[in-house]
Amino acid sequence: MDIKKTLTDMKNTNSEKYKKRLAASSVMKLICTFILFPLTLVCFIGGGFYTAIDAVVIERQAQTAGYPGKSRSSRQNCAGETAKRLESAPVQEGTETAEKEPPDDEELMLHLYDFDRSAVPEGKYGVIPLSMYKPISDDSVPVKNSSGLKIDYRDYIDRDIDLSVRCDGEYEALIIHTHGTEAYTPEGVFYVDAGFYPRSDEKSENVVGIGDVFERVFNEAGIKTLHCEVPIDKASYSKAYGNAAKLIKGFIAEYPSIKYVFDVHRDSVSMDSGEKVRAVTAVNGKIAAQVMFVIGTDAITAANSNWGDNFAFALKLQLALDRKYRNFVRPVNLKQGAYNQFYTPLSLLIEVGCDGNTFAEAEYSAELTADCIVHILKGE
Repeated sequence: MDIKKTLTDMKNTNSEKYKKRLAASSVMKLICTFILFPLTLVCFIGGGFYTAIDAVVIERQAQTAGYPGKSRSSRQNCAGETAKRLESAPVQEGTETAEKEPPDDEELMLHLYDFDRSAVPEGKYGVIPLSMYKPISDDSVPVKNSSGLKIDYRDYIDRDIDLSVRCDGEYEALIIHTHGTEAYTPEGVFYVDAGFYPRSDEKSENVVGIGDVFERVFNEAGIKTLHCEVPIDKASYSKAYGNAAKLIKGFIAEYPSIKYVFDVHRDSVSMDSGEKVRAVTAVNGKIAAQVMFVIGTDAITAANSNWGDNFAFALKLQLALDRKYRNFVRPVNLKQGAYNQFYTPLSLLIEVGCDGNTFAEAEYSAELTADCIVHILKGE
């Protein structure tokens, strides 16, 4: 290559090569000035704008759920409830929205038990999401034995009991609430005052409303069910079981076909620190309160002689629910008291969630539990 000639051509403004380079340079200047630079500027400004909007949306969602907006871990703690409310929000007419798949259980469980204690104000007590589940294995079924009786649980798991229902139009089940004013923590609340023990006369807030779920599921399955909506403990908490016994005997006298009594409660669990427990898990992409069956024995009341059948019934349910919904059912609680469980062939006391749970969480759990009871009673 003749370097000297090439340099001479580059400086010669009349040469064809110079004119072509000049035209190409002019075109590139126009593209950069009127296309590339404005486009870059729009992307930069727009990106910042939408990032700001996204931050505001997340902040408002967290505040709506009752969590401090500036705490990222607090937002994670309420992510499940926020997502649930957003997914169920009505869509305005004229808008087209693609159906969203509900989050799977693994996704929900990632942050279900997150809790930012630093966001709890001084003098208040957190409502802590926890699991009270104990795994079941081939060798053992976890049972909390507070009865003082020494028993082999395996004798009851395989016990032959009559769990049949007739579905003949006669009442077969009674739902009652010895502690009917037991209520739940309001939606979005993540800390409470000392001594928090929610009570309410409104069945949209208490266990009587949870009993509605059992009644509906049983009746829809053809198991005719009577629901006593009296909040029995409202008249006297200390005499609640005595007053409940009078009602149970009255119903049985009027409807002798009743075979099952389900006394629906909610548990109350506090930690040594005074914090309230919110016993939760994820089932089919939704948050559910954990459930426990309480069975009385004849340790105090000799009349409760059929407690072994009730215990066997509870164990069968515990196993069935565990197979269907992992991490859902707590160990059966075997206790000394009778809990009015000897007036019919089979009776259960069902604790649907704790006072740290929300009504919606308990309502969903009641539906899952009632459906499992139906399948067992109908032999499905």
